[in-house]
Amino acid sequence: MAPGPDLGSVREDVGLVKGSENLVVGFDLDMTLVDPRSGVHRTLLVLSTETGVFIDADLIITRLGPPLEDEMARWFPPELVEEASDRYRKRRKGSRASSPGR
Repeated sequence: MAPGPDLGSVREDVGLVKGSENLVVGFDLDMTLVDPRSGVHRTLLVLSTETGVFIDADLIITRLGPPLEDEMARWFPPELVEEASDRYRKRRKGSRASSPGR
């Protein structure tokens, strides 16, 4: 049996750092590991209260996934979408220990 490739040189060729071979990256695309709905709901209610704009948080949490700006455009006039999205992100970030969000 012929010897295999030198794994040290293979790691260098693909840009892996020594010790990174145990690194695992996962994606929870169907939200079965982390369910963000309650936090999203709470944050939307806070945003609605702060801005005075009605936001149907119950409806929004049934369709999580599209870009935040797309959702904010359903509730805010175009000139306020970016500001509303930024406010949402700041409130959401402050309400949790870590964030996968957009």
